[in-house]
Amino acid sequence: MRTIRVASVPITVVASRATPRPQRYSCAMITPLVAWMLAPIVMPVVMNVPPSALPEVIVDRDNIVVRESCTLRFSKSISDDDGNGVVHIEGDGITVDLGAGTLASSADAATPEKFSGMGIVLRAKNVTLRNGAVRGFKVAISASACDGSTFEQLNVSGNYAQRLLSTFEAENSQDWLFPHQNDEGQWATQHGAGLSVSNASKVVLRQITSHATQNGILLSRVVDSQIYDNDCSFLSGWGLAMWRSSGNTICRNNFDFCVRGYSHTVYNRGQDSAGILLFEQCSENIIALNSATHCGDGVFAFAGREALGETPAPMDASDASDPKAWYRTRGNNFNQFIGNDLSCSAAHGLELTFSFSNRIEKNRFESNAICGIWGGYSAQTRIEDNDFVRNGDAASGGERGGINIEHGRENLILANHFESNAAGVVLWNDVDEALSKTPWAKANGTDCSGNKVVSNTFTKDKVGIELREARDTVLAANTFVEVAVPLLEQRTEGTQQHDDVSLIAAISAASPTAETIVASLPGSRQAVGMREKTRGRFNILMERYGPYAFDAPRLARTNSSQEKADYRTLGFTNIVGVDIVGRGPVRILWGSTESTVRVIAEDTNFVTPYELIVRDNQRHRWIYRDILAPVDWTLRLFATTGDPLTDPASVARDGASASAIEFTTRSLNFDFGAGTPGSVIDEPKVRDSGLGADHFGMIAKANPTFLAGKYAIVITSDDGIRLKVDGKVVLEHWDRHTPTADRFVVTLTEPRPVPIEIEWFELDGNATFKVHFESVEPDIPDMGQSKRSTRMN
Repeated sequence: MRTIRVASVPITVVASRATPRPQRYSCAMITPLVAWMLAPIVMPVVMNVPPSALPEVIVDRDNIVVRESCTLRFSKSISDDDGNGVVHIEGDGITVDLGAGTLASSADAATPEKFSGMGIVLRAKNVTLRNGAVRGFKVAISASACDGSTFEQLNVSGNYAQRLLSTFEAENSQDWLFPHQNDEGQWATQHGAGLSVSNASKVVLRQITSHATQNGILLSRVVDSQIYDNDCSFLSGWGLAMWRSSGNTICRNNFDFCVRGYSHTVYNRGQDSAGILLFEQCSENIIALNSATHCGDGVFAFAGREALGETPAPMDASDASDPKAWYRTRGNNFNQFIGNDLSCSAAHGLELTFSFSNRIEKNRFESNAICGIWGGYSAQTRIEDNDFVRNGDAASGGERGGINIEHGRENLILANHFESNAAGVVLWNDVDEALSKTPWAKANGTDCSGNKVVSNTFTKDKVGIELREARDTVLAANTFVEVAVPLLEQRTEGTQQHDDVSLIAAISAASPTAETIVASLPGSRQAVGMREKTRGRFNILMERYGPYAFDAPRLARTNSSQEKADYRTLGFTNIVGVDIVGRGPVRILWGSTESTVRVIAEDTNFVTPYELIVRDNQRHRWIYRDILAPVDWTLRLFATTGDPLTDPASVARDGASASAIEFTTRSLNFDFGAGTPGSVIDEPKVRDSGLGADHFGMIAKANPTFLAGKYAIVITSDDGIRLKVDGKVVLEHWDRHTPTADRFVVTLTEPRPVPIEIEWFELDGNATFKVHFESVEPDIPDMGQSKRSTRMN
C-alpha cells in the first residue's frame, strides 16, 4: 500500500498487479466523404490503462481532486454541498475508471426535482472517463474544455427531473420547456443533465445510459465529435440536446420515449421535448441509424433566436453596406438525417425550420400525431426515399400528415413512400406578420415557391398533395393509389405538372449515397427496432416525473371518458382478479385479453368516485382511485353579436335568442383549434348552422347527482368562462386567454343533485371548451362493500 497526494489532500492508494496493455483502437472504414470530421480525431482510448493497473482513490467526501490516472472507489453517498462537484478531474491525458461503482448523492431519491449539485466535474484534455454510474445530482457529469476526451460505459440514470403538472385529463402549460437560451449554460443549470459537455472538440461519447432523468446528454459548442452506441431514453426532456454544435457524428443511439405533454387521445403537445434537439446554428452533422420514437418531437431543429435576429448578432457580424448579409442562409444547415426511426411522436417526427441544404433520406416516419416532417421556412432541403405511414391522426388545422412545409423554397421531395396519412405533402404560404419582420425573413424571404414533388408514391392517403398559396411548384411522375383527393390546390400560381423523362432525371440526380455514409459510421448498436414491442403512441404513459419505462408492471388508465373508464396492465403481465369499491351505480367488465379492465356507469347524471383493485399473475396488487361522471348536458350554441369583454351580459342574451342551436351531449370535450363548431361537434344542426371559426359561444347546463364528499369541476377554456353552481357564480375567467384549466371545489355533506351552468365564449383564433370532474375527498366505503368483476366473452 502506498499513499499519494491528490490536490494537497493525502489519499490512500492500493497498488494492484499490472496487466498487458490492450490493443490500440482503430477507426476503420473512413471514406473521403466524412474524412473531414473523423481524420483529425485521435481516440483517447489508445491511452487507456487497464483498471487493475490503476491506483485506487477512495471518494468519501466532497471536493476530491484527481490529477493522475486512477480507479475511484465510492464508500458512501456524498452530497455536493457547495455546488461545484464532488469529484474534480483536472489532469490532462489520464484515465479515470469508476470501478463499476456508483457515485450517489445523499438526496432523497423520491424527489428528483430537488436534486442539486454535480457528481463529477472534468476540466482537462484527452481524458478517458469510464465504467460506472453517477446518480442523484442536478448534473451527473459536467465536462468542459475537454478536447480529445472519451466518455464510455457510464450510467447517468436517476438524476434531476422536474415534477410534471400535466395530468391524464389536462395539460398544464407550466410544463413547457424553453430551449431557446443556453449561451450561459441555462440548459444544465435549469433542466439538469446526465452528461453535459461544453466548449470541446474531438470528443467521443459511447455506451452512455441515461433513463429516469430529465435530459440525457447536453452538448454546447461541441464540434468534430462522435456520439454513438448510447441509450438516453425514458426521459422527460431531451435525449441529446445540441447548442451551436457542428461537424459531429450522431449514430446508432436510442433516444426513445423522451417526452412530456402527452395523454393518448386527450392531448398531444410534446411541450418541446425531443429525442434529439438542435438549436442555434448546428450544421454539418451526420445523424444516422438512431431511434427517436415516442418523443415530443423525434428531432427538433430550430435555427435559433440569434439566427432569426430576435437577439443581437455577434459584434463582428455587422456589415454597414449590407445589413442583411449575416442573416442570409443562416440556420441549421447541411445536416444529414439518414436511416433513423422518427415515429410515434406526440407532435412531429422531425421539425426542421429556418434552415438550408439539409438532407433527409431513408428514414421512417410512422404514426406521428401531427406530421412526419415539419419544415417551416426551410429551403433547398432534399427529402428522399423515406417512408411516411399513418401520420396526422391527432392533428388540428391545416398542418397534418407526411410532409408539411410552410414558407419553404426550392425543396426537393423525391421518391418517398406515403401511406394512410391525413395528407401526403402539404406546401403553403400564409400571413405571419411577426416572423416576416425579423432580419432573417427580410434577408431570405418568406414565400412558398419553387418546390419540387417528384416520383413519390401515395397510397390510401386522404389527400395526396395539397398546395395553398404556393408558386411555381413542380409536380412530376407521382403515383396515386386509392387516394381520396390526389391533388388539392387553393390560390396557387404557376404549378407545373411534367412527365418529361429527361427533366425528371435531372431533378432526381443522385447525391453521394447514403450507403457510403452508413458504411463509415462508428459503433455497432442496432438501435432501430430495439423497442419494437412498445411501438404505438398508446404506449406513451406519463407519470409524475416522466414516461413509463416498462421497467416494472403498472396499471394505467387508457382513455379519458367519464362515462366509461378503461385500464390495462403494462410490463407484459396478465390480470387474475379485479374488485371495485364504491357506492355508486358502477360495474366492472374484465377484458378477455387478460390485460384490460373497463369500469362502466349503470346510470346517467350520477357522479361516482370509486377504487379499483387489480391483481396480476406476478402477485402485484394495484389500487386505482378514479371517478365516473356520465352527465347529460344541454347546450345552446350561438354566434356572439356583442363583445363579451365590454358587455358580459351579451353572452346570456345571445344564448337565449331564438337563433341559438340547442342539442344534448354526454361529454363536454371540444377542442376546436382554428376550426368551426360544425367541424368538431357531431350534430346535424351544428354542421348545417354555417357558424364560423370565430365569435361564437355556448351555454351548458346539467343537474348531476353527487355522493357526499369534495369534488372539483375543472374547465379548460380558450377564451372566457363563467361557472354557476346552485345558481350562484362561483368561478369566472372572463377574458381572452390561451387554453387554461380552472378549478372549483364543491363540498357536499350528503348525496344530492347539483345544478351546474357554464357560459363560454370564443373571440378569435384557436378555441377550446372542456369540462371534467375530479374527486378530491370522496366517501368510499371499505372493502366489505366491494363488487366483483364480470368477465367479458
